[in-house]
Amino acid sequence: MEINNKLIGVVTFFLAMNLLTFFVMLSDKLKSRKNNAERISEGTLFFLATTFGSLGMYAGMFAFRHKTQICLAFSLFTRGFLYQ
Repeated sequence: MEINNKLIGVVTFFLAMNLLTFFVMLSDKLKSRKNNAERISEGTLFFLATTFGSLGMYAGMFAFRHKTQICLAFSLFTRGFLYQ
């Protein structure tokens, strides 16, 4: 029973991180359309991708056509996540 609780906690954490990252990408995309809006830094986006949010980042890139020029870097993060 305890293993199931730990597994649920881990899955919830991964899901929450990926959803957070996905919505941060949406927020940054919406800010990019406004003039003089303060954008989310690349460093923050990379940090979220490396802290178990790589799948959400990858999905957000293509859902919002956001920062797809750096697709190679994020695909490396996704591969790193899948091999963990």
